[in-house]
Amino acid sequence: MQLLHQAPSSEALPLIKAFHRTHSRRNLKLTSSEAGSLLKTITGLFHKAQIVIDGLDEIPEESETQELLDELRKLQAQILIFSRPQTLNLFSSELPAVTLSIQAHNEDVVTFVKSSIKTSRRLSCLIDGDLALAQEITETILKRSQGM
Repeated sequence: MQLLHQAPSSEALPLIKAFHRTHSRRNLKLTSSEAGSLLKTITGLFHKAQIVIDGLDEIPEESETQELLDELRKLQAQILIFSRPQTLNLFSSELPAVTLSIQAHNEDVVTFVKSSIKTSRRLSCLIDGDLALAQEITETILKRSQGM
């Protein structure tokens, strides 16, 4: 969406609308190659394009991740990918990239959860002063976050 706000509207928006109209009428999903082609066309409207992908590890199928990376490789753009290290390691040989490990410390996660409980009226009401429940929630989130 940010691309549409920055690209000359007379060029980018009609492309997006045409794809949307065609696919919504036929109740079709955009294929990886179609999305890649569209993105390539739109990024071509810019002197310099930067793309941010967050949650590469959240793609359910490895084949879909591979398709996405194949399409991204075709683009003339700088690409920043956020993902868990395990996923990046799987595809590191295919990505001409520099990796930077950013991981939350357990204390950061605990602080965030406690702050969220304290500042959210809904959570505060649900917990209703039950310190054991608050601790259980904090520990569960900490365990499942795996440093993210």
